[in-house]
Amino acid sequence: MSPVKSPESETERLGRELGELSATVERYREDADERLATVQSDVRKLHDELTARISGIETREHERRRGPLRREQRAAQLFIVGAFLTTSTYLV
Repeated sequence: MSPVKSPESETERLGRELGELSATVERYREDADERLATVQSDVRKLHDELTARISGIETREHERRRGPLRREQRAAQLFIVGAFLTTSTYLV
């Protein structure tokens, strides 16, 4: 004959259920930690990508603004040199 298992006491049942719940909570915590790590990694990648794009845009904007200004400065310098040469030819 097989031994007859005695019915589970209330304390044993609560202990078993508590153990099961603890295991379930731990699995959920591990899953949540994995998802959080994935999200953090994605956010870092996005941050790096956006930072690089912003830097590129700022560089292009700076060059776009500085290009015409440099041309104007060079033209002004050439005008001054031309005026100086013209004046010096009249003096000679």
